[in-house]
Amino acid sequence: KQNPNDIALAKKIFGFMLNGKCTDDPLWLEVGEAIHQVEKDYGLAKNIGVRYLSNDNMPKAEQYLKEALTLAKEPADKAEVLIYQGQIKARSDKPAARALFRQALEANPGNKLAYEKIGDLYYQSFDACAKKVNMADDRLVYCLAADYYQKAGDAQKVGNAKAAFPS
Repeated sequence: KQNPNDIALAKKIFGFMLNGKCTDDPLWLEVGEAIHQVEKDYGLAKNIGVRYLSNDNMPKAEQYLKEALTLAKEPADKAEVLIYQGQIKARSDKPAARALFRQALEANPGNKLAYEKIGDLYYQSFDACAKKVNMADDRLVYCLAADYYQKAGDAQKVGNAKAAFPS
């Protein structure tokens, strides 16, 4: 804290904290941000964003994940960040979250986690989508969820969705 511009020292502290599994300590974020300001790095931006996501600091999480997406070079890395961004959007804007999960599939086709997350959106959308006219029609969201869970290879979630199918 006394030498915030000493990146060599910041890297040592960061490394010690990483090896000691002290990433929950607020100092880890502070040091990581200091390093990232000087040396832009995909992995660091993603991990800082994920830490802020787990701390429910969505503005900071979005900021670092957006930056991580611009720094990602591999399709799998881009897909991973898009999934994190979709998880943030799922809290307030499900169609935008679905679009991000689909972008993850475009970046890395066959990404099972993206299929699972889309399935989760459908599975959890019964109340929002139900028109309360025909229960069978309202329950069709579970059929969609099961389709995505099948693509994700998650048999347990397929079973849960099938249990809610219309009769």
